[in-house]
Amino acid sequence: MLRINRPWNGSVRVIECSPNSFIFQTLEGHLEAGQITFSYSSLGKDDYTLTVESLARCRDPLSKIQL
Repeated sequence: MLRINRPWNGSVRVIECSPNSFIFQTLEGHLEAGQITFSYSSLGKDDYTLTVESLARCRDPLSKIQL
C-alpha cells in the first residue's frame, strides 16, 4: 500500500505487476475511484518511453469541490 500524506491520505494498492508495468487501484477513502497503469518500453540503447493511463473518477460529489 502506498500512502500520500497531503491534504488527504490517498491510499492505493498495487494489483498487478509485470516486468514493464504495474497497476495501482485506489482504496476506500481516496478522492478518486479507479486504476492507474504505469508502463515503459525501450526505444533504443538509452531511450525509454513511459506511459501513464488513468481510468478514474471522483469517488463522491464532495470530492468534486475545488479548493
